[in-house]
Amino acid sequence: MKVFETTGIDLTRFDVDSMKGLKRTVRKFGQVLGHQAGVESGKLLSYGDARQMIYLPAYQWVLENKLSELITELKHKARDQKILLLDYETNTDIGDLSRPLSHAGLVKIYIEQGKLS
Repeated sequence: MKVFETTGIDLTRFDVDSMKGLKRTVRKFGQVLGHQAGVESGKLLSYGDARQMIYLPAYQWVLENKLSELITELKHKARDQKILLLDYETNTDIGDLSRPLSHAGLVKIYIEQGKLS
């Protein structure tokens, strides 16, 4: 949902299912102006607002609706043993906008708290 100086959102990114070719760079498109509030919206959100209003709810939806069996399995295993989740990023502070969030950290938060907020 990033909007750059020279281009808006790219709806073709919704069709990517391989994690390849997802990144759009400031080198190519200019500085990020904000994050569009929705496909039909003209409103731009700050990075922090987009994280709270778009990214975290979407991530939680995936955990609840597409990965619920895996999450349940991890919860059960975590009762008896330590679980190690690996990730390139280490930021688990949702309020820390200086670094991307850790996906593994979000899974951990969800397993422990039942929500991402």
